[in-house]
Amino acid sequence: MWKEPDAEGRYSVSYREYQAIRALFGTQNSLIFAQKDLEQRLKVVPDGWRDFRLVYSVLEKLLTKLLRTVPSQKLLSMKRELKDTYCEVKVKGAAGQTLEGDLLRVVPQQDLETVVNAAMDFQCFACDRCDYKKCRLYQAINNLYHYDFPKSKTCPLSDETILTKEDYQ
Repeated sequence: MWKEPDAEGRYSVSYREYQAIRALFGTQNSLIFAQKDLEQRLKVVPDGWRDFRLVYSVLEKLLTKLLRTVPSQKLLSMKRELKDTYCEVKVKGAAGQTLEGDLLRVVPQQDLETVVNAAMDFQCFACDRCDYKKCRLYQAINNLYHYDFPKSKTCPLSDETILTKEDYQ
């Protein structure tokens, strides 16, 4: 906004400003997608659902006001693109580089060592013979896993337990 406004009182948009506006729209669209996945959890948190809706509402009002400062010609092309924009969260690698295309997760070192050592020593074959909830290997894998295993009578890692994609939803 270093230049004078146009006849409508709108300012030209720099590349960096445009990228920042896209990030805000991506955040808004990502909140829409997260809403259905988090609704039950947010309702458990005191004022969680209200706060979530408040964040969305404030962001929506801010973006409406922000777009009123963008030149009309640019606004038309921006609106077409912004409705399909979303944010993607990535974890940077240890060297500070984003790993493109790879899913990178940060996991506890001790649990990772337990899993690797057990696999190398053939300590467990994920059988149904032990109380898997007390099994160190199961506990380590469960800690590395970023969501809950489905409830089952046998070890979720055993050959007899067949897990489907629906089990995790």
